[in-house]
Amino acid sequence: MVRVVHPAYSSNGDGYKKMGEKLKIAYIGLDPFTLLILLKELRFEVAGVSLLSEFFSITFNPANLLFEFIYYLRVKNRFRYLELLALYFFKFLKFFTSSFFKKYRHYLIEISKRRISIFDDLTNNEASEFLRQNEIDVVIVNCWGIISKATINIPKLGMVNIHPSKLPQYKGALPTLWSLKNGDKQSALTYMLLDNSIDGGKILKQTPFEISQVDDAISLEEKIKVILKEELNSTIIDYACGKIIPFQQSNKNASKTDGYSDYMKIDWEKESGRDICNKINLYPYIDPNAYCYTLSFEKKIFLKDAEFIAAAVIFENAKPGQYKNLLWNILFQTRNGIIKCRRVFFK
Repeated sequence: MVRVVHPAYSSNGDGYKKMGEKLKIAYIGLDPFTLLILLKELRFEVAGVSLLSEFFSITFNPANLLFEFIYYLRVKNRFRYLELLALYFFKFLKFFTSSFFKKYRHYLIEISKRRISIFDDLTNNEASEFLRQNEIDVVIVNCWGIISKATINIPKLGMVNIHPSKLPQYKGALPTLWSLKNGDKQSALTYMLLDNSIDGGKILKQTPFEISQVDDAISLEEKIKVILKEELNSTIIDYACGKIIPFQQSNKNASKTDGYSDYMKIDWEKESGRDICNKINLYPYIDPNAYCYTLSFEKKIFLKDAEFIAAAVIFENAKPGQYKNLLWNILFQTRNGIIKCRRVFFK
C-alpha cells in the first residue's frame, strides 16, 4: 500500500519542512468543539467551515440577534470593520444568549476573529469550488449528513469522518444510542475516510472507550469529547505524514442504526423508557433544532430535557404513551417507568 504524505511534512514524520507550510483544513459539522480543537493546532490552517443554516432562526433576544448579524457578515465576507465592531459588543453580551446560541458562542468568536470563510456544503458546486480554489488538503467531518462523491474526492488527503462506534458496528446516525440500547460494555471512536458508502470507508484509527452501567447518551458524548481533545490533531498529522496507513473495514459483524429522521418518532410500545429518554436528550445535544416527538390526536408533541424514573407509573393502569401535566413538567408513561420532560411544545 502506498503512503500518502503531505509535502509540508518530512517523510519520517519529523515535522514541517523549513518553508513552514501548514496543512490546509476545512471543517464540515455541527459540533463546535471539534473546530475549537482544530484551531489550537499551530500546524493547521483552518481555511473554511460549512454553513450552519440553524443560525438563521426567528429570535427576539438582542444577544441572539447580534450573533446572527455577525454570522451573516461572516457568510458574506464583507463589511469587515462592521463585523469586528459587532464582535466587540458581542463579547460583552454573549452571556445573555439563549441555550441554542450559547453552545456556539466561542465557535462564532473564533471564525469571526480569524476571518474563516463559510461555504455552503448543501450547494455541492459551491463546496467543490471552495475546496479547489483554496487547495484544501483534508476536510474533517463531524455530525453531518451525506456529502456528494464529487466533493469527497477533491481534498488531496480526502475527508476524515469522526464516527462514535467500533466500525463496522453501528453504521449510520447516532450510534451511541445503539450501544446503550444493546447494553454494550465498550465502544470506540473511529476516524475514517469518506467514500460513496455509508460509513464504509477505510479506517485511520479506532480508540476504544468503556461504557458503564451509569452511562447515558450525554455522558458518552462527554467521553468522546475527551478522546477528541487528546488525539484528533495528532491523528490528522500522523495521517498526513504517512505514519498512519488507512485499512479497509471488515464486513464481519457489520450493523446499521435506524434512519436519523425516522428514529425521532417515539414508539412507546417497543422502546424502553431509558432508550426513549436517551434519544430525547441526545438529538438536541447534537443538533439544537432536532427533537424527538410523539403523536397525539394527529398533532406532534416535541420533547426535550428528559429524566427517566424507573418502575414508576403516572396513574394506575396507565398505558405507554399516556401523559399527564404536573406543574412545569409533563409525565409520560413508558413500558418500565416514567419520563419527566421539562420542555415540551406542540405543533
